[in-house]
Amino acid sequence: MLLMTLVSNTDLLNLHGQQQASQQQESTSWMAALVCTVKAKLFDSGFISLFTTDDLWTSRSEQQQITLAGKKLSRFSCSLSLASHSSIGNFKSKLRPISMTSIQPIILITPIVMACPTFDCNDHSLTQDLWECDISHVTLLKGSQCLEKVPVLAGRCSSCNLLYWADHEWFTQNNGDDLCLYLNNAKYLKVGKSVWVDCTVSEAIVNANYSFHASTAAITKFWNFSFVKPNGGTFKLGHQQVWKAFVEESIWQMAKFNKRQIVFEDNLFINALVAAAYIELGDNGVICSAEGHSCDECCHAFKDVADVIPRQSNDPAAVVGYDENHAVPDYAGEPVDPNAMEVDNQPAAVVQPTGPVILGNHGEVCMIVIDGIVMGLRHCAMEGCEAGLENAQTGVFCKKHAERIKNKCHMKGCGKVKVGDTKACQDHQEQWATFHRRYANTLLGVQRILRRAQEERQEWLPHAAEAEELEHDNLEEQEVEEVSGTKYHNYFSASRYYCVETICAPCGVVLAWRKFAKSEGVAKIL
Repeated sequence: MLLMTLVSNTDLLNLHGQQQASQQQESTSWMAALVCTVKAKLFDSGFISLFTTDDLWTSRSEQQQITLAGKKLSRFSCSLSLASHSSIGNFKSKLRPISMTSIQPIILITPIVMACPTFDCNDHSLTQDLWECDISHVTLLKGSQCLEKVPVLAGRCSSCNLLYWADHEWFTQNNGDDLCLYLNNAKYLKVGKSVWVDCTVSEAIVNANYSFHASTAAITKFWNFSFVKPNGGTFKLGHQQVWKAFVEESIWQMAKFNKRQIVFEDNLFINALVAAAYIELGDNGVICSAEGHSCDECCHAFKDVADVIPRQSNDPAAVVGYDENHAVPDYAGEPVDPNAMEVDNQPAAVVQPTGPVILGNHGEVCMIVIDGIVMGLRHCAMEGCEAGLENAQTGVFCKKHAERIKNKCHMKGCGKVKVGDTKACQDHQEQWATFHRRYANTLLGVQRILRRAQEERQEWLPHAAEAEELEHDNLEEQEVEEVSGTKYHNYFSASRYYCVETICAPCGVVLAWRKFAKSEGVAKIL
């Protein structure tokens, strides 16, 4: 510890050497400050171990011990050639920062288990399973460091044939399927073909996403500019690897919290991995870690009688919630200071109940808020199917329905073969042409170019029509959907989820969430 302390503080040694040479004294205030820091790190018991028995006999006071320790460190630095002046006080050269690159430890990514833990193997030892030519050398992001050409080793149990990696265990079932057991205590995670990260990096990516609402592209640029580029290497982190790190760290944290070992198929694509993880850990949208949440903001003591701040009850501008989707006139009551609260100026009035009040200890009352946000996520166009699309860019159906429809016409009730690159048969080319003319990407691109912000709108630009306000529990729309499955007569485009509903506590803690494919009322949401 003392060696690394001296090597890492060359600027302090320069100051110590200059004061030592100019004032002709062995111990200086700079070295005394270093000794005090070392003493605080080692505590009294560790600090005393720096002295011999004779030293403790001659230097009993704390100040004498600090002075003696400073002299010892000064001599130690001279023996390491870490001195800016000679023994007679002549200046030699200024000490420059010492690079630690040449003495950095060599990191190997290996399995975290030392023996096969299965019951039948009885702690059987593991053998290194890869030939030297088969050992992959990867880039490892370890904290703020970017380490290249790090070897990845695997261990195999010769008894049960299990293969152990740093982040998972690989085995084959009796039916021949290859499965992976993800390890909850893994130190490193594989996020790319030749890219691994440690838990510090993956946890930082998750925290950046939740704390700063940062996208994968933003995190990628930040990491490359801050940590990867200064190292001077050729490696460049990609946003796919950032997303993979976010997914795997999220799965690892959820599995560790629920104390579960998760088994997936080997070599799953990232989308399939997310879907499989949601089945195992999603709990149908209920967030178990938020169960039983309570805080001063969400829970209050029950009151048999409500406290009401006096207001003009007949003034619409003074009633909370009245102005939602309504035109409200100006406030007609007595003028009030906008920066002051009424509760500061006058006591709250108590509304007296008309009937008898039964008092009792009802404990605390907790509040939850149900709210939704409209999302543009797409799903399979087939009625009743909410599976993800096989092709997220141009696809219309999920994998199951895409194989069933294949090259058939996308008009409902038509089983004829579609024409060329279109999605309709010869009889329905007119409907397809109308759809393509209205929703083609080229037309949308021109419209986006012509759009302007409201304050920049010119008179010659067309005025956009007001967006149609969607109502919950639209009976007419539901009747159409009950008859045909959807209000459209074709499958030319994929369906979209209407919204994501959440149940939140007032303080912001999310208790549950779920996606809804169509507009629903509160009763159906609950």
